[in-house]
Amino acid sequence: MLPRDDERGKTAAQLSTQDSALSTEPPLGRLRWDCRRGMLELDIVLDRFLAQHFERLAPLEVEAFKELLSLPDHDLWGMIQGEKMDGDDSIKRVLQLLRLC
Repeated sequence: MLPRDDERGKTAAQLSTQDSALSTEPPLGRLRWDCRRGMLELDIVLDRFLAQHFERLAPLEVEAFKELLSLPDHDLWGMIQGEKMDGDDSIKRVLQLLRLC
């Protein structure tokens, strides 16, 4: 999904604040829930990622992060560990940030 013209150049924090005005869900609430996984290692990495990097993501990187969250735990963990290197530049950028956590 491509960002609308008025969304280009906005950070994830700006977009989540904008979205929160339209929904009853707190900013990042749904993403925090989606970051709860069956692997403790993933829980730790994803929680740190949200705290340290999420607010600075570009909209395409936010979409890439959501796409990564849709993967099964072992596939996502393999990508974070560098065992699999699939995806476009946005996914690769998000994976680099996840590896820092």
